[in-house]
Amino acid sequence: MYQFHCKAVFAKLRSKEILTSNTGTGFFSDGVNVLMVVVVGALLLGAVYALFGDTIIPTVKQKIVDMFNYNG
Repeated sequence: MYQFHCKAVFAKLRSKEILTSNTGTGFFSDGVNVLMVVVVGALLLGAVYALFGDTIIPTVKQKIVDMFNYNG
């Protein structure tokens, strides 16, 4: 029971320390990371859109047309 009490007191003190800490470390770097992820995601979506529009969709369309124009 004593160990549980010690752990509870330690957790309380640690959480109080974290909540009262007013250091702003990492906010700027986190913002830059989020911005980089958004830009890279937009580039990937643009590349996939271009790939589907120019390469994949015309090929699939031609295969479907050939499949229905089968003269067996």
